[in-house]
Amino acid sequence: MKNQPFAVLGVTVCALLVGIGCQPQITGTPPDQQEAPSAQESGVPASAEASSAASTQEVTDAPTPTTAPSETATPTPAPVADGSAFDPVALDMLVRLNDWRASVGAGPLAVNPMLQSLAQAQFDYLLSLPVLPDGLELHVDAEGQYARERAIAAGWPHYSTDVQTALSEIICANAGPAECIAWWQGSESHRIAASNPGFREVGVAGGPWAFGYVYVATLGSQPNVLPALVDPVSQQLYPGTEQYRFSGGGDWIGKVTEYQILPSVDSQPAADAWQPWALTVPLPDTSGEPFAVAYTDGTSQVIAPVDPRKDTAWLPDVLAAIATPEPTSVPATAAPAKTSTQAATATTAATPTPRRTPTPEGPAGIVFVYDANSMTVINTTDNPVDLTKMVLTNGTDEFPLSQFQAFSLSLPLNAFPADGCIQAWNSNGAAPAKPTECKVLYSSMNITADKAFWGTSDFDVQNDGKTVAECTAAAGRCVAVLP
Repeated sequence: MKNQPFAVLGVTVCALLVGIGCQPQITGTPPDQQEAPSAQESGVPASAEASSAASTQEVTDAPTPTTAPSETATPTPAPVADGSAFDPVALDMLVRLNDWRASVGAGPLAVNPMLQSLAQAQFDYLLSLPVLPDGLELHVDAEGQYARERAIAAGWPHYSTDVQTALSEIICANAGPAECIAWWQGSESHRIAASNPGFREVGVAGGPWAFGYVYVATLGSQPNVLPALVDPVSQQLYPGTEQYRFSGGGDWIGKVTEYQILPSVDSQPAADAWQPWALTVPLPDTSGEPFAVAYTDGTSQVIAPVDPRKDTAWLPDVLAAIATPEPTSVPATAAPAKTSTQAATATTAATPTPRRTPTPEGPAGIVFVYDANSMTVINTTDNPVDLTKMVLTNGTDEFPLSQFQAFSLSLPLNAFPADGCIQAWNSNGAAPAKPTECKVLYSSMNITADKAFWGTSDFDVQNDGKTVAECTAAAGRCVAVLP
């Protein structure tokens, strides 16, 4: 089924969407004859600049009045929100994600063109494969890149360094949208990613495959981009705020403390008009015309434009208020035994399926790959491990792994996932390659040359004060087996 283009936030993108509470609809070409759209077909160039839901937009005209078969002409009411631009499968999933976030006190996500393009590209790639991969491999594209690498390459803005890129990807292949939401909610890593209040924008792609549905959701945030979204049914406005955990280190706005409504982005905030920030506030009466929201954290200010006709908080009440066709269901088909992709996966953490191939050199454990320039730490076990109490020492100098915490983004080091790795390297040298045992590089930090003592002296690996490995500088590789 070739996706139909639709205009979102002033950029033409592609996605598949459904109405809430309905089973997904199959239309068009069968899955085995689908042609994945190119970047040109989707209308979003690979180098498109990131833009927020609050950016300048094309406005879809409201339906023109029609005349009923009576003496008095009755105009058709303008829709509370325009869902006609969306194909229903991805819109349904977006609504379900926002409903889930609302249940845990997180704001709704604004659709972002670049994130939409990234999600759609990965979805198209996965459906182009003869068999869906398992576990973390669902996040690898044709170039071998993971979601964060693809986002950085596409130009997604980051905070102080590209290590502080606010982005996560969750993927599910299951019977339908309800099953995927349930699976994500039951997985700690997916739950953290999907409900993270630090993410404000999203791209969602989805559609049928031979054994159900595949969904890709790419979530992210940008410095100084705080979309404000409108719920036209409840007449509520959802102001944005900065809650990304690792947003420090720059002059952008932090956690918002106050806001005020402005007639336009060209207006200046009044000193006596600030109101305390809240997750929801009453929607101002602007007769559907654009307005703006000013934010402050007490030091910095940001003004975000709002178009009530386009900047929609896609929640169940909004979707229920618009007319959507009743889709047909897909007959259930059992997946073959060789394919175990009934589970989903996220880039923030993972449970790889099938089981990881053990490291050929010695037993599975925490593997250290190093030289005079860099150190890579890899969890080659089958389970999350606590790295916060692990220290490298040569008797004089120490290198505690806990210092990675400031760079580990959306996952804690006390539950570092299997097959993941972290790297420290001298910024004066070349960036190290990712070892084959590492499926996802979660963190990379720069160090000075004098901190890389493992390249010139033997060292011990201690865990909670106990030596768990003795490593030689010449070996370049060492394994610490944890009890």
